[in-house]
Amino acid sequence: MYLISAEQIRASRAVLKWSYNDLAAKSMVSKSTIVRVENSETLTNFKIETLEKIRIALESTGVIHLPDSRTVIINKKS
Repeated sequence: MYLISAEQIRASRAVLKWSYNDLAAKSMVSKSTIVRVENSETLTNFKIETLEKIRIALESTGVIHLPDSRTVIINKKS
């Protein structure tokens, strides 16, 4: 299993045109936590469960995150 990176979260949110509030509502993670995650150089201080909630919310739209920690692929869902 790999963890989503802060860079991937920022990029995905930008592509989806989601605000912090949008991602917070869809992931059930607080806005303040999402802001801290996106601004962190390392995500080791965050619970894996929190990062998974964010990843799942973003990927439910068809976004794909590759384990290289940089790549985001937009895959339109039918």
